Amino acid sequence: MTMLLDGLANVLTGSGTTADKRTHGFYHYAPLGWQQIDAMYRSSWSARKIVDKPASEMCREKRNWQADDADITSLETLERDSKLWAKLEEAVRLSRLGGAVMVLGVKQGLPDQPLRPEALGPGCLQYLHVMSRQEITIGEIDRDPASDNFGCPLYYEIMGNSAMVRIHPSRVIPFRGEYVPSVYTNGEDAFWGASILETARDAIRNFDAATNGFASIVEDASIDVFGIPDLLQSVGTAEYEGRLMRRLTLAATGKSTHRALIRDANETWEQHQASWAGMPDIIASYAGLAAACGDMPATVFLGKSPDGMNATGEGDMQNWYRTVDGWRERDLRPALDRLDPIMRAHAGIADGDVWWEFGSLYEESDTVKAATIKTVADAAKVAYDMGVPAEPLGNALAAAMVESGLYPGLDAGMAQIAAELAELPSAAEAAEQAAEEARLTAEALGGTGGEDNTEVE
Repeated sequence: MTMLLDGLANVLTGSGTTADKRTHGFYHYAPLGWQQIDAMYRSSWSARKIVDKPASEMCREKRNWQADDADITSLETLERDSKLWAKLEEAVRLSRLGGAVMVLGVKQGLPDQPLRPEALGPGCLQYLHVMSRQEITIGEIDRDPASDNFGCPLYYEIMGNSAMVRIHPSRVIPFRGEYVPSVYTNGEDAFWGASILETARDAIRNFDAATNGFASIVEDASIDVFGIPDLLQSVGTAEYEGRLMRRLTLAATGKSTHRALIRDANETWEQHQASWAGMPDIIASYAGLAAACGDMPATVFLGKSPDGMNATGEGDMQNWYRTVDGWRERDLRPALDRLDPIMRAHAGIADGDVWWEFGSLYEESDTVKAATIKTVADAAKVAYDMGVPAEPLGNALAAAMVESGLYPGLDAGMAQIAAELAELPSAAEAAEQAAEEARLTAEALGGTGGEDNTEVE
C-alpha cells in the first residue's frame, strides 16, 4: 500500500514525514460541562469579560425610532417598562454561555397555539422572560424544507409549578451560541450551539496562569538564605530544631523592628531577588491572545489605553465597533423584527411609516462634529448656488446641527419660530383682512358728513 500525503513533505529535512513531530499531533475536542462553564464564568474575570462585554456593547446605545413624536414616546415607554434592553443583554450573555430563549407572554390563545400578530390589540404584551437552555426543553427538530421553522424545534417545554407547559415556537425567540456544524453532533447541540468559553478556554487558562504565577513571584520577591555552621550534624535533635527556629524568628524580628540583621560571626546571609524581566511582555502576549478569542481589542479587554508613543487606539476601536455592529445585525435585529409587531400592537400603533436604526456606538469629539457641520454647511451653500430651494436646505442643516449636540436649545428655538409662523395669517388671509379694514375706513369717512367718498385700497 502507498500512503498519499496532502501537504508539503521533504525526505531530506524530514518535514511532513514520520520524523516530523508535527505529523503526530491531532486535534481533540473535549466538551466543557456546564459546571465547568459556570465555574469559569464565576471565578475568572477574563472569562466573564469575554462573555459580558460584547453583550453590554450590543445593547448600550439601544435604537433610534423614526416615527411621529407620540408614537416614539409610546414605543420608548414600552421598552422601558418591559425592561427590553436589559433582557436582551441578558439573553445575549446567556447565548454566549451556550444558548438562551426569550419567551413572549401575549394575550392570545393558549401557550401551545400559534401566535397571530395581525390579530393582536392594545395591551396584548404581558411579559418577556429570558431563560437559559438549561431551563427549557426543546422538542423534535422541524425537518420540513418547506417550513419557515426548518431547523428549529416544533415546540418548547418549560417545567411549571406542577406540570410541563408546552409553548409554540412562534411565542419563543431563540438566542443561539457559537455555530456548531450538525454533521458530527446531535440535533440539540447543533441547534443551541456552543459556549464561547469552549473555544477560548486555553487562552483564558494561559492568561490566568501567567497572572497568578506572576503574583506568586511578587510574594517571594526577596528570599533570605542563611548559612548555619554544622547544620546537618545538629539538626537531628528536637532541641536543636527548636533553637534553630527561635534563631530564625529572632532574625526576622530584628529585621522588621530595628531594620538590622544580627548574626553570629560564623553564619552567612545572602538575599536573592526574583527576576521579573520579561514577565510584563509575557502577560501582555497572553492578554492579547485571550482578547483575540473574544474578538475584541486588548484595550477593550484590559480596559486601558494603548501603550506606546502616539498610540491612540482609534483604529482598534473603530474595528471593535464594526464588529459589534455586525453582531447587532446578526443577533439582535432578527429578534427585534419578531418582537416589534407585538410591541406596535400593544401600543396601538399601525404598521405605517415606523422604522428604526441602531444607535451609533462611536462618539465623535466636538472638534470632529464641528468639522462635519462645516462640511455640511459648505455643501448646502454649493447646492443653493446651483438653484436648490433654501428652505429644505436650511431644514436639513438645522437638523444636522441639532443631532450633533453642539447647539443646545436650537431645536426648541426652531419649534418656537415654527409656531409663531403658523400663527401668522397666510397671504390670502392678509389680503382679505386689509380689504376689510379699507372698507371699514371708507364707511367711517363717509359717515362723518364729508363729500370725499374716495375708496381706500
